[in-house]
Amino acid sequence: MNGGTKRNVGLVVFLLAAVLLGALPLFAYTPLFRTSPDVAYMKLWNLPENAGARKDALRAYFRTVNKDISEKRAANYAEYVEAAAQQFQVDPFLIASLMIAQSNLVWTAKTQSEYGLMMINWDDNRKWIYREYPNVKNLRILFKPVINIRVGTHILKDNLAKSTHDYDETVERYYSKHSLTFREEVFKNYTNLVALYKEKLEAKK
Repeated sequence: MNGGTKRNVGLVVFLLAAVLLGALPLFAYTPLFRTSPDVAYMKLWNLPENAGARKDALRAYFRTVNKDISEKRAANYAEYVEAAAQQFQVDPFLIASLMIAQSNLVWTAKTQSEYGLMMINWDDNRKWIYREYPNVKNLRILFKPVINIRVGTHILKDNLAKSTHDYDETVERYYSKHSLTFREEVFKNYTNLVALYKEKLEAKK
């Protein structure tokens, strides 16, 4: 084996080790949120006085993506998302977009370790949930939409802070589970919600 071949083998070994240790992403991706005018728009127009328009957009979109949920349930989910967004200062449409992509708005959704609308990993989070939310004593309570959205948004806020509030990195690192299309699905929901929100604001003028 010549020197050049040895160097190439060494580089491959290094890159594989870096991927396994999390130092490098498993695959490169094109930023979506980072360059999106919709994210910039929300930073300007995510104002308290426009809460009604945001909730209207959320309610309408929830019924579009899942026609099995009632008008009342869609309205309740919109209220819970807006309240959690205000409490934790997180973009409500990012919350809703993740919620749709993870559970399709089925409040009883679950896997072996994740539960509810925002698919919260109970095993990984139960200790701090007990501490921060002493009333959430079991999975039955965690499933409740108002609780699940609040706790899920708390987790999202922490994940955003770890990613310097980069939406692409947050979704890719903490939510995609190595799916090649998950971040694109979240982004599609996000842009659709912003478009609806713009319509609602225009209608108010």
